[in-house]
Amino acid sequence: MRRLFHMMSLSLLGSAAWADEPEPQVEVREDGSVVGRMLIEEAPEDVKDALMPAQTQGRPPTGVISVDTTTNGRCIDIHRRTKGLMSPLEMDTRLCPTGTGWQEHLVSSDDFAKYNTTWHVRQAPGGHSYVEVRVDSAVNLKVPESLKHRTTAQGIRDVFTKLMDQLSRR
Repeated sequence: MRRLFHMMSLSLLGSAAWADEPEPQVEVREDGSVVGRMLIEEAPEDVKDALMPAQTQGRPPTGVISVDTTTNGRCIDIHRRTKGLMSPLEMDTRLCPTGTGWQEHLVSSDDFAKYNTTWHVRQAPGGHSYVEVRVDSAVNLKVPESLKHRTTAQGIRDVFTKLMDQLSRR
């Protein structure tokens, strides 16, 4: 098993509004999910290829202590430790490629009741890409929703920063 750091994973929604700015837009939805989106001046296939390295290499995002990964066919099994208020929170997830990006879902955890993340990448005018991530999670602890949302939003910003760094090295 290789010890790697894992960036929080990301989902595209068809009705999203896109900015022409190079910064990701992040919002909390009514259902409690946190969604980040960004227009990236790279082709969709290049973005999809860069997503896995951006998620599994380098410094972890805000709130993540460490990640251990194991290849499982086309997927990656992940054991993640995140910062908790009193002690670290742990979960096992599986990250798999999809036709439009990546999907990560909770396999087991005593600390998390739910964890689903989806990245979607689609064609934008001029050969660019619309990239969207949706993180939907719930912990089995009494934690203020605002704290969970703030940490998740910062993790999404961190992932987009790493994705842009990964793309700039190509």
